[in-house]
Amino acid sequence: MQEALLQEMLMTYKEIYNQLVSLKHIVYSSIILSDPTSVATIFSKQLKEKLNVTRNSIWLVEKKRKVKEIVCDGEIVEGKNARIIDIESSEICKKLVKEQLMVWNSSFPEQKKLFPDFKQPIFLPIKTKVATIGFLVLERDEASDTEIYQFFAHFASMIFEIALLHQKVEEQQKEVAEMNQILSLQNEQLSTLYHVGLKIIGMSNISQVLDIMAKTSVTDLKAKKAFVFILDKKTNMLKGVSSEGDLENISSVVVDPYSLPAIKQSLESGRISNYSDYNSPIKLGEYLSQNYVIFPIRGKDIVHGFLIIEIEQEDIIDSISILVNYISMILDKLIIQKDQCDG
Repeated sequence: MQEALLQEMLMTYKEIYNQLVSLKHIVYSSIILSDPTSVATIFSKQLKEKLNVTRNSIWLVEKKRKVKEIVCDGEIVEGKNARIIDIESSEICKKLVKEQLMVWNSSFPEQKKLFPDFKQPIFLPIKTKVATIGFLVLERDEASDTEIYQFFAHFASMIFEIALLHQKVEEQQKEVAEMNQILSLQNEQLSTLYHVGLKIIGMSNISQVLDIMAKTSVTDLKAKKAFVFILDKKTNMLKGVSSEGDLENISSVVVDPYSLPAIKQSLESGRISNYSDYNSPIKLGEYLSQNYVIFPIRGKDIVHGFLIIEIEQEDIIDSISILVNYISMILDKLIIQKDQCDG
């Protein structure tokens, strides 16, 4: 009799030990995860392989109003097979998610309809201090103690909460990295503008200043191409002066600004216009420009011409706008001086 009792105690000890070993394995394999689906998969596999559970599935809350089946028997449920239940439509879900209470199948007849693959399931909430993350559905061996599964669900809650914290940290790190990248780019752009200012401050040759504007737009500020046109006051036509990236013979290119709506709008308003406002490209001589931005080179009383660039990324527009505004002030003085000399 005593020997039989000792054997039973030994078997109980071995079972508890094996369960603790399983939990230890889950800790090591899941503690660094930030993806709830990966955590759910590990837990579901352990339930199936180590804890005498004949069937299990893990459901997670989506947008506070629904629960979605994520994993079943250690396999991710994908696509159309991933069932979704509106929490308010189910007494079981309301009990689990809103009241955070364990549910026995016998308490709710709807169980057979919602979970037809489970004959005698128990439902355990996966919860944090703030809210319920989801719930666990399992069909256990009749000889198994329910308390171990309650402990398992409580432990799963802690791991899911850690995973969500990891996820937030990763998102914040990503935001910081993106912000650092933006600041680094802006720093480079400001440095470029500063050095351009030093270079042209003493220049008197208009063509050289325009060459620097076109070259800086492409080489330093990362425009794909850049073309500079000056407005001829006598003919009201735009004449090519400088380019970077294409149109090597730009000096032979003449454009009627009123024939192209994007340039006409920029000429009349003195404001930047770009390809997103129009459905068609603009033609500059033989060159057809698609993703263009048109910057008016404005003087005090008149638009002197345009810098037209091709872009691949929108975040360079502000820097080039600063460049054009600065050079416009320099050009305004140089053009006025030239007109006075010619007069």
